[in-house]
Amino acid sequence: MYSSFRNLSSFCLVLFVGSILVLSSCENPGSVGSGITKPKAEISNDTLYIQNMSAEQTPSYSGQLQYLSAGQFDDPLFGSLKATGFVKPALPSSGDTLTNDLKMLMRVRLDKSQEYGDTLASQSFSIYEISEIWRDKAIKVNDQLSYDENAKVGSFTVEQEDSIDVEISSDWVQKYTQYADTTSSDSLYQLDLHGLAIVPDNSGKIIPIDRNNTDFIIQNAEADTFAVNMLQGAYTLQRGSSSSIPANSTPLHSTYESILTFSELGLDGLNLQASGISKAELILYENTAALGQGLAANVSRANESRTYLQLADPKKIPDNIDPGIPLNTPGAGVNPLLKNPGIYSAVDGTYRIDITTLVTSIVRSNPPQGIEYFITLPNDGVIKSSLIYTDSEQAPASMRPKIIITSLKDTGN
Repeated sequence: MYSSFRNLSSFCLVLFVGSILVLSSCENPGSVGSGITKPKAEISNDTLYIQNMSAEQTPSYSGQLQYLSAGQFDDPLFGSLKATGFVKPALPSSGDTLTNDLKMLMRVRLDKSQEYGDTLASQSFSIYEISEIWRDKAIKVNDQLSYDENAKVGSFTVEQEDSIDVEISSDWVQKYTQYADTTSSDSLYQLDLHGLAIVPDNSGKIIPIDRNNTDFIIQNAEADTFAVNMLQGAYTLQRGSSSSIPANSTPLHSTYESILTFSELGLDGLNLQASGISKAELILYENTAALGQGLAANVSRANESRTYLQLADPKKIPDNIDPGIPLNTPGAGVNPLLKNPGIYSAVDGTYRIDITTLVTSIVRSNPPQGIEYFITLPNDGVIKSSLIYTDSEQAPASMRPKIIITSLKDTGN
């Protein structure tokens, strides 16, 4: 059965299905609660433009990530890039057999979908012996790590493959095997033999090497073949300057060579009630026209579909934001103010970050003190870059960083 009723300012059809009340077909959508409760409330959209957004240069750690990058490319927008990879194989386990005539192959696994540069180009590499102690968890992309150009131990060329086996010279392999049966071999190995540098020989493209799936294959002529994993892996990046960045935009790099920062959301002066906030969204606009300018048809940059908003003490970056977990990633230890990564929309070239919980918390209490907001791309070892419109007067007004807040506001009796 059903019934209906009418009040002075609106009409609704009320359906009773069993014991469930279903409300539908409401007219007069202007004022919420009109004729039912007082005071009246209306849906409101407030737009706040982010002020004084700037770029911060704080290069990231590049070791112990999912990928390490290697290769070279001259980007018409972001400048020249040369990425050098550094790897070190683990020692064999005690049960593995090592013969005098063994061979070692580095089985390199590549992610072709995230190449940076000319996807049809042949990218050549030489492998050299590293000449200094290093720890992958301490390497940053702008560091310099020396290698002996007179100690070349291998070479290879990447074209369209997603995996390639590279034979390492017997001279280096003999050095390596000396540590397998040595007492306190791990510490001696760390001090005396430093691994291999993967150095680009030409400028074609930069390839992401899958750190977790790149192995070193030990082939014994008269015994079993086995694999050891990568004990250490990292990369460094040399980037040339660029004069092509538009004045109304700023780069956003996954390497943290450029991240975005601002200090305030600008909520002062808004008549907001925490209970009335429906949605708050931070929107960044990508300069898609500049990103596509000058790129050949077969040239690509790795795309990133996510971005993060982080709250951090500016005096302690990058250590408090990298390699730490971004604050708006779901999981243990995450700041409850932020829960969702910003998602890229190719339709309008925007990154949209849901900050509803953050804004609601600030309205309820005082804003966080002594920290700033940082916008980053995820750092997984793949070199990715975007170009974001700033709050500069030279940027189109509709493309400047903004927050849109949807809420219910009292309009009086």
